[in-house]
Amino acid sequence: MSTSQALTVGVITKDAGDDLPGLLESLPPEVELVVADGGSEDETVQLSREAGAIVIEQDQEAIRLAGGNFDVARNGIIRIATSDWILFLDADERLTVECREEISAVLSDRPSCSAYDIPRINLYWGRPVRLLGEDRQLRLIRKKAGRYVGRRLHQRMEVDGPVGHLRHPILHVNARSWRDLVRRVKRDADAEASASEARSSLRRVFTEPLHHFHLYYVKNQAWRDGVAGLTVSLVYAANRASVLLASRRSTGA
Repeated sequence: MSTSQALTVGVITKDAGDDLPGLLESLPPEVELVVADGGSEDETVQLSREAGAIVIEQDQEAIRLAGGNFDVARNGIIRIATSDWILFLDADERLTVECREEISAVLSDRPSCSAYDIPRINLYWGRPVRLLGEDRQLRLIRKKAGRYVGRRLHQRMEVDGPVGHLRHPILHVNARSWRDLVRRVKRDADAEASASEARSSLRRVFTEPLHHFHLYYVKNQAWRDGVAGLTVSLVYAANRASVLLASRRSTGA
């Protein structure tokens, strides 16, 4: 059984025209491609259809009920996928040749697991940064065995059954410029703040960013990546503070 015969690749997008070509080039030929678009105003939908994708609209009501957690848009992909297995990727991710080959081997060998997580290498300005450690992402699932739920952005998918672990990574092009980094931080901060239901104390506003910086820079060893590691750790720690401050404002603190 080849990867293309067994696999649907699912992607959620919004104005991803700059990133999408790189993802499409990394995919194995003839996979079923399903794109759930959130109202792109650039060439995202056109590029997707030219690549043979089935393009559907994201369920905006489901996202609203999930407090802005756009990950739940992947549930629409699960419903219409025709393959036995679904690989979820983002437009700014790239499937390495080694990972492609490993997925093909797993799917050809009567897999006993319901899903598999995949290590991810995060790139900033073209360089790997150890911001999130191994950063394992639960992305390869048997159809109907998993579902995205919850009001927190990037919450782990719920899976019915055992989860296996792949060895070879995917690549995540987090930011190619400062503009990319600022845009990503603002997008995630807005979604997390809108999903927050609890009022953040002032103590959390001060302590959690320090905890996040220690996690990124020290525990996950971003310090080994020089200036890029320090810069990204500081930016994401500051982002955590902005999320907590926003949640205080939204809950009337």
